[in-house]
Amino acid sequence: MTISNTIFQFDFKKLNSKNQVTDLSGNNVFTNQGTCSIYEDTFMGNCMKFPGGTGTSPMDGNYLLSESLQSQHIDVSAGLTLSTMVKLNSFGKYSCFSCIGSTALQNIIVFQLHDTIDGSFIYTHVDAAGNMSRTTVDSAHNLKLNTWYHLAVTVPADGSSAQLYINGSPVSSTDTKTGSTINFLPAAGDSLFQHHEYIGGGNHNHVYPTLDGYMAWTAFYNKELGATEINKDMELASANRNRSFQKTFPVDFLLTSDYEGDHVPALYLEGKGTGQKL
Repeated sequence: MTISNTIFQFDFKKLNSKNQVTDLSGNNVFTNQGTCSIYEDTFMGNCMKFPGGTGTSPMDGNYLLSESLQSQHIDVSAGLTLSTMVKLNSFGKYSCFSCIGSTALQNIIVFQLHDTIDGSFIYTHVDAAGNMSRTTVDSAHNLKLNTWYHLAVTVPADGSSAQLYINGSPVSSTDTKTGSTINFLPAAGDSLFQHHEYIGGGNHNHVYPTLDGYMAWTAFYNKELGATEINKDMELASANRNRSFQKTFPVDFLLTSDYEGDHVPALYLEGKGTGQKL
């Protein structure tokens, strides 16, 4: 199962001997900058644990930093998509799922929690002049703690809109801007992808805590994915994770009594899961 225009896809199943995670292509590497660790979740299996930070200094806490994308300029003329599979322990103000851009609050795109600390999440683009375009999920779709979610945002080639998704379904959001027009996509020639790429944190030159929770997937595509591909990304995020429910089968128990006092249990399969055979 593949999706075209993939820049990176991480499933966070292991850290190597250099304290790094490598994406599914084997070409992109992010290095652990703190005490992030592999955690065996009872539902998702191995994932990355982000222990958060206090927010007492810029970039305080624990996050992953790219070692391989900083010299690249990635063409986003066909749009872009960011996705993640997360479970949150707390709603840290502006805690990031992924952040791609420069060391200042310019030429940057960020997929993150909002500052309202109520489960709201946002996608933000700030251009080279410092003009900000943001979409904020409507409050009816706010996230809950200790719950796994697949989250995504897509931006079309003209940058005029940003669509948020929760568990494969589009959800409503509200756009805001500081410039004269909404623009959710970096312009051609921006130095956006020639600086820093973060997972679980972000460099805003501000003091915000890093992510407090767990991440089983994050991906970046340099095109706008459609609804079918968003669901394919969600399937990739949950595939082959050795989750507890994948170790069981849908079963019924039938008790028969051929002889008085003799109860013989009979076990049979009544259905199969995806990728399973009867």
